Amino acid sequence: AVRQVSADKKKDIQIAVHYTEIDHFDDTLNKAQTLQDYNVDYDIFGVSYYPYWHGTMDNMTSVLTEIKEQYGKETCILETSYLYTGEDGDDFGNSVSAEDALEDYPVSVQGQASCIRDVIAHASEAGALGVFYWEGAWIPVGSDYESNTKIWEEHGSGWASSFAKMYDPLDAGKYYGGCSWDNQAFFDFEGHKLPSLDVFKYVNYGATCEPQI
Repeated sequence: AVRQVSADKKKDIQIAVHYTEIDHFDDTLNKAQTLQDYNVDYDIFGVSYYPYWHGTMDNMTSVLTEIKEQYGKETCILETSYLYTGEDGDDFGNSVSAEDALEDYPVSVQGQASCIRDVIAHASEAGALGVFYWEGAWIPVGSDYESNTKIWEEHGSGWASSFAKMYDPLDAGKYYGGCSWDNQAFFDFEGHKLPSLDVFKYVNYGATCEPQI
């Protein structure tokens, strides 16, 4: 379908596949091999890389390098993040807590910025196309569970509402409600921008000059 639309619209549209758990080096390469064995038509081998779940950055670099060199596919980190605080902004619970933090990256705004800078550096070393952050603007709505329930159902904030039970009973249908990612956003609980968001500017332009726009 993508190739057909690409031809019809005369647009160069690339196809990406997306995998997680890349800490398992051989399993990830087996996925790439299976795609090749079955002649699956795609351009980019995309991965999630959350440093507290998916192994070392060196392993991530090795996986992406191997896929590019052995299978001739572009690579990209389609999801990554890091926490700037251990606090919970809406009393819903967080997917990642201070106990999950890595030794080299403290739970702080600077720790968040440093971690993402290093993820970008390791992806670049592997020749990846780029890095996407997930989800930098996912901030909480309300501050306590009891009064937030109605807000979440009417206006959203979390992964899903209770209506998700109809189509995804085992995941979104169980974990609907508030925001479990608010402590990994690039904005504080009131929506103010954190200095760590500037890491993308500094990566592109350096830390000692204004961006040339």
